[in-house]
Amino acid sequence: MFLTLFALIFVVVWDIPWMLVVGLSLLFVPRLRGTDFSCSMARRYWSPGLFWAGDQKFVLEGAENCPKTSAVYLSNHQGIPDIPMIYCLPVTLRFVAKSIIKYVPFLGWYMLADRHIFIDRTRRQDAVRSLRRAGEQIRNGINVVMFPEGTRTRDGKILPFKKGPFRLAIEAQVPVVPMALEGARNAWAKGELWIRPGTLRLKVGTPIPTAGLGPGDTEALMVKTRQAIIELHKQIGGAGGDLDDNIAPVGKHVPDDGDDEERKSA
Repeated sequence: MFLTLFALIFVVVWDIPWMLVVGLSLLFVPRLRGTDFSCSMARRYWSPGLFWAGDQKFVLEGAENCPKTSAVYLSNHQGIPDIPMIYCLPVTLRFVAKSIIKYVPFLGWYMLADRHIFIDRTRRQDAVRSLRRAGEQIRNGINVVMFPEGTRTRDGKILPFKKGPFRLAIEAQVPVVPMALEGARNAWAKGELWIRPGTLRLKVGTPIPTAGLGPGDTEALMVKTRQAIIELHKQIGGAGGDLDDNIAPVGKHVPDDGDDEERKSA
């Protein structure tokens, strides 16, 4: 109980000043926007501080697999610690997040200033436009991070994937980088305030190229990526997932540009 209380207090005391400092720096020094400034600050100070407060040991494997060029980084999604874990990657990145987050005090302001991508999942056309803006970010040399499951897992197993992130990678003709996270669900489970000490693991897999692929290759790329993430997840002690349940139903969680046309032509 003491650890949870201490960690929650630390999160408030640590997060708000950090987001204010970085956000104001981005606001008043425009040349910092779109650079590695915010990621470098998070990598060096913010994430390690959170791990320390929660009595978490962080282990990163496969960082050498991060490509030198821009890419779409895709990971399973377990819990709140996923974000500081991914920020430890040695790359400049921006997250694709739900549009409602932009209205969260401090966090939303910081993410807006840092040019993260927001998606309104309730409005299809807005969601598609947001993914296209993400494509522009990628072509300008920024790495984009997405959670293709569309939501956090409750049992630790990797859920089926949505197609949107893979359409984005193919359209931008950049590699997909599979990643697996383990430990975040136990550290801070969905819907809980109780923080548990433990080990957080992140493993980066071999990039999957998309050069020469077209829209018709989306499903094959999605299956290949999901199976790679499942294997990575098992390697770091995770439960993996159902290898035969790759495609999530079209719904409101993550936009799937083109699904309507596919159903019409089916």
